[in-house]
Amino acid sequence: MLHNKINRFIHKLRKYCFTNAVYFGNDTVLARVRNFRMLLPTADIAMTPHMTLDAVWEPMISSFFKSLIRKGDTVLDVGAAFGYYIH
Repeated sequence: MLHNKINRFIHKLRKYCFTNAVYFGNDTVLARVRNFRMLLPTADIAMTPHMTLDAVWEPMISSFFKSLIRKGDTVLDVGAAFGYYIH
């Protein structure tokens, strides 16, 4: 019981207190997104803020794709701006 409460507290602490991104130079942010690292352009004001603060882009769509795609599947991500769904 106490262990679960501590884990939930640590999860919230990481989410709200620790950054997922750091300025990398050359107008680029290095961000931890979905358990891997991505280089994102700072000039982008659509995806980059969400991915650096929330570590996810379109969470509902991401969850939907994650539930459908299995290891070994072939997926074509047409129009990939940053290759977010390519992993």
